[in-house]
Amino acid sequence: MDGETLLDSFRVVKRIAAGGFGIVDEGVDHNDQKVAIKRELASNKVSRPILEHEYHVLKSLAGHNCIPDVKTYGIQGNFNVLVMDLLGPSLGDRFRDCAKRFTLKTTARLGIEMLDAIEHIHSHGFIHRDIKPENFLLGLRAKSHIVHLIDFGLTRPWRAVTPGTRFPSSSVKEDIGVIGTLPYASQHAHLGLEQTRRDDLHAFTYTLLLFARGGLPWDHIRGGTRKHCARRILEKKLSWTPTRLCKGLPDELEELATHCLGLGLNESPDYHFLRVKLDTLANREGWIANPRFEWDESGWEASTASKVEIRPLDPLPNVSLKRGDIVLLKIIPEKTLDYEPAPRDLDPSFFPHQIANAEEDKIPFRPAVIRQIISQDSDPMYFKLQVFPLAQRNLSELSRRRRGCFRPVETLVEVSSGRHQCFGDVHIYTTSLLPPFNASNISAWLSLPNEVLKHLESDLACVPTPYSLVYDSDDEETRAIRRRLPKIWSSGNYVTEIRPCRTTDLMGTTSTPFRSINGWIPDMLYVEELRHQENGGTGVLGDSDSDSDSDEDTEFWDWPRAVDRRLSCTCTAVIDSTSG
Repeated sequence: MDGETLLDSFRVVKRIAAGGFGIVDEGVDHNDQKVAIKRELASNKVSRPILEHEYHVLKSLAGHNCIPDVKTYGIQGNFNVLVMDLLGPSLGDRFRDCAKRFTLKTTARLGIEMLDAIEHIHSHGFIHRDIKPENFLLGLRAKSHIVHLIDFGLTRPWRAVTPGTRFPSSSVKEDIGVIGTLPYASQHAHLGLEQTRRDDLHAFTYTLLLFARGGLPWDHIRGGTRKHCARRILEKKLSWTPTRLCKGLPDELEELATHCLGLGLNESPDYHFLRVKLDTLANREGWIANPRFEWDESGWEASTASKVEIRPLDPLPNVSLKRGDIVLLKIIPEKTLDYEPAPRDLDPSFFPHQIANAEEDKIPFRPAVIRQIISQDSDPMYFKLQVFPLAQRNLSELSRRRRGCFRPVETLVEVSSGRHQCFGDVHIYTTSLLPPFNASNISAWLSLPNEVLKHLESDLACVPTPYSLVYDSDDEETRAIRRRLPKIWSSGNYVTEIRPCRTTDLMGTTSTPFRSINGWIPDMLYVEELRHQENGGTGVLGDSDSDSDSDEDTEFWDWPRAVDRRLSCTCTAVIDSTSG
């Protein structure tokens, strides 16, 4: 990369986002010009880093307004680093700001901008394979009207394909699933077929109709395993013809959808025809007289109607649980895998899970202290619990590094009598993978005073929680569990059964659930291994090449593990939960 700006000349200012494959920061160069700095952990085990692939694609596509200017790429310390233009909000952000519906004028004009970007990458011999609202970003300041296409991690050269050719998966160990993001992926991508330019146009059509309609007919399908979810979405897509999708919309959009969704495998899209249709619609809706997007109009304010309000549930009618209560939680695999968000309308294409009752019975109740009770207005029937796990354990048995995650709980209060109960070797602790759990209402027997809980929370907030690191001094149970963890974990919510924790449950117990130092990680692993198998995966969820380190290495505990450029889908399985 001779002649390019050195990485050391860029300075990080603040964090923008963090995801499964790395971190994006806002930074400045030596002239105080703002840039975006994307970083991922480097690894000798990775033959083709995601950021290196994206860098080469961006360099090949450079020279068009729709492509962000890439500054440099290189390795800095433990990281692969890509520096590029800092951009503004995504079209997905603007869509939510506009109460999840754009005017036809805005829809048509954005369609022209998106189509220009897609045609540009096609003309350079690439297909994107992940067209969606979140991958189109507006520029900043003078470029705020320009739509930029980003995220080229799935991009590859396109070529003429023989009908029926499936995506080559000989280099991977298992079924790679749908390449793209499920709501926008083409029907052919759902079937695992090799993608061509038509598949980008399919995703473009679904994105455009999302803007014009305010939603897609399969938006609500998010429950179950990824494979079940993908099949249900595909069945919906097959039943919704262009005419049905465009009912009530201008003829131009129906003609555009008919052309894009009807393209042949190797057929060249008629970009001019599509651009004329969008231009005609935009001009009829007033773009020439007022060439502004709706968010550029004076007096425009971002809508809050589409945002889910999360609020503390104490006090709410018929809810007796509160912060500080001690409970027993047990993850229910079948209900977790079957979870369907509101509105719950499972269709016949959703298949039951093959879970042996004996296996589900092995999952134990584990003790916890409630940190927060939250409710979502979109699903008023259920509430979620954020918790800390409890353990009755002699800490001298643990590795020195893990001991720092524990704090003693000397006294608990009986809710009914107010009497204080003293316990020996009972500890509150923090660990990786502590998602909110979904539970129903019960009455608690024991509680931790709020002032004590606040002190413990403050104390534990500064404690790093290693993910898959294994230490020489770890006990065998912890080592076995951590080695089963996958490199990337899609965290979420799990359906649980809840019971009150009584005094007798914490008095002198020697049972494994009360001595565990791994929280609900073993149970979540079991659920995700079931999900992995139902999605067609082979072997174990993790691999034998998990990270191992000394007790002293804490610098990169919170970073995602380095992985090869992804070949599979960018969507994650939805593991939100419900009960009942």
